[in-house]
Amino acid sequence: MGYWETVITSILTSSAFWGLLIWRIKKSIQHEYDVKLEGFKAGYQKVLDENRIAFSWWHEAQAKAIQETYSHIAELSFSIDNKLSCAVQQPSCSDCDSAVKESYKRAKKTWEVNKVFFEEALNQKLTEIFSISWDIKSTVNQTNACFHQRQNLLEHCRQNKSHIDTLLVELRKELRTIMSGGKINE
Repeated sequence: MGYWETVITSILTSSAFWGLLIWRIKKSIQHEYDVKLEGFKAGYQKVLDENRIAFSWWHEAQAKAIQETYSHIAELSFSIDNKLSCAVQQPSCSDCDSAVKESYKRAKKTWEVNKVFFEEALNQKLTEIFSISWDIKSTVNQTNACFHQRQNLLEHCRQNKSHIDTLLVELRKELRTIMSGGKINE
């Protein structure tokens, strides 16, 4: 073998060696990046899963809170209706009075416990419902006055009750929106 053949063989062997070495280094680096990328993907998926679970818990708790609050406020509304109907015939009705008082307490307690699940605007409306309910409860108990004054008080209570009914409709819409995941077609 001549000098040039030895040189060419050395160059080819050296080139093949360096080519194989570079190829192996590239593969090693690619493998390292792939492992890291899989780790990042797994970590990202874990965060997504945790957020999905937290959102699901919040959504269910919020729906339950609104449902319970709505139910108790609807019961309060029904008690007020009964009291207003009763007040026309007889100014004082202990059954109606205690029903309004008890349903007011239940509704207010339920809302107080669950208010964290309501948007601030809705909490303001619920505060208004309780304020109006308290006003009705207090006013109706004053209907022992003369007939004319009693009629004015009852009319005032009916108007307030109408406002409660409007707010209940808004609460029901909020519940439907939450229960449907925010997709309501009105």
